[in-house]
Amino acid sequence: MSKVILLAEDDQMIQRLLKRMITRAGFEGEIEVCEDSRAALEFIEETSAEIVLALMDTSLHPEGDAAFAEEIKNRVPSIKLVASSGHSESDLRGPSHFGDIDLDGVLSKPFGMQDVKDLLSRLGLT
Repeated sequence: MSKVILLAEDDQMIQRLLKRMITRAGFEGEIEVCEDSRAALEFIEETSAEIVLALMDTSLHPEGDAAFAEEIKNRVPSIKLVASSGHSESDLRGPSHFGDIDLDGVLSKPFGMQDVKDLLSRLGLT
């Protein structure tokens, strides 16, 4: 079974950049890009692949970031959750974004190749 990183990001430039960086960092599975929460949740329901990471931009779900993360975690309990945002890590881990959701990491924008390598390595994906 192939491993998949779910990239939920609405900015096409960042989609392309992250996809390239993840591949160059050494991830050998697939990268599924979804532009919104609806598409991401549909992909989760339809795939038989092992989704190992959800790399989520903020403000993609109509009910908020915490609701989006909860829906993902309910469908794939073993998944790692990482927020990608221009907001500070303390803000993302606070009540205004992910609330009580235990994020496995934050990829702060702007990020570089080394940030992506470090994240994937720390999560055991490379």
